[in-house]
Amino acid sequence: MRGPKPTPSKIVEVMGNPGRRPIKKSAKGVDKVGLPPSAMSKAAKDKWAIASEEWRLVLTGSDRDALRMYCEAWAEMLNAQLRVDEDGAMILTPNGMVQKSPWLTKLEHSREFCRKMLAEFGGSPSARMRVGGADDEDEDPADAFLN
Repeated sequence: MRGPKPTPSKIVEVMGNPGRRPIKKSAKGVDKVGLPPSAMSKAAKDKWAIASEEWRLVLTGSDRDALRMYCEAWAEMLNAQLRVDEDGAMILTPNGMVQKSPWLTKLEHSREFCRKMLAEFGGSPSARMRVGGADDEDEDPADAFLN
């Protein structure tokens, strides 16, 4: 698929519709992600509470799995960061060689996954720029009479 990702209809309603294209109906269940699954870690549940509140306009019940993956990756990233801070970014192997810590690799992978998920949910500055374009355009006073 080419071009920018479609903007959720709730966001279009909030930000305005400068192109005056028909607004597609939003998915059923918006703002109904509910409570986090009980099997998640405490850090992941805390992130769930924050993220579900911040992204309530775009989340639906079917986004629970994607939100869970993001929150679990966030918790893994925090854990890996703590381990890198404790043990260092480089380790000494049994034969005396210096190599990158496996925790640093885990940290890098978790960061990359979180970055990708943030783009999906509109949680990064560049993803929000696609949504915030309505404020940048000047309105023509004549439009009120033509429409």
